[in-house]
Amino acid sequence: MANDATIVINGNLVRDPELREVGANKNKVASFTVAVNTNTRRPDGTFEANFYDVSMWGPRGEAFVQRAQKGTGVEVIGDLAMSEYVSTKDNKNHYRLRIDAYKTKITARGKENAQKPMAMDPMPDEEDPFN
Repeated sequence: MANDATIVINGNLVRDPELREVGANKNKVASFTVAVNTNTRRPDGTFEANFYDVSMWGPRGEAFVQRAQKGTGVEVIGDLAMSEYVSTKDNKNHYRLRIDAYKTKITARGKENAQKPMAMDPMPDEEDPFN
């Protein structure tokens, strides 16, 4: 059996996804953050949330950026990845856990775009969900 650290989360985007090019090959990567409510209530009645940084590479990331915006409900399936960086503020090593997504699904539109129809075309490399 292969070793892996696959995770599935369901939540809402906290800001619009961003697309950027990285490396000499100019690979495209979409970056976004998903808020997932916990079962813990605050005194004001709202739920606490965990925030997950997500990366999605290539054409799938490009397509996701075109379809999703702040407030969009999403399901993300991906692998957990740890990255290390040196802070410019304190010159110390820091670690960040993120999700490298290989599949996303839009589950609900954000409030600002609730009236727009959801794009039902499959993502690149994905089979038509209706066949």
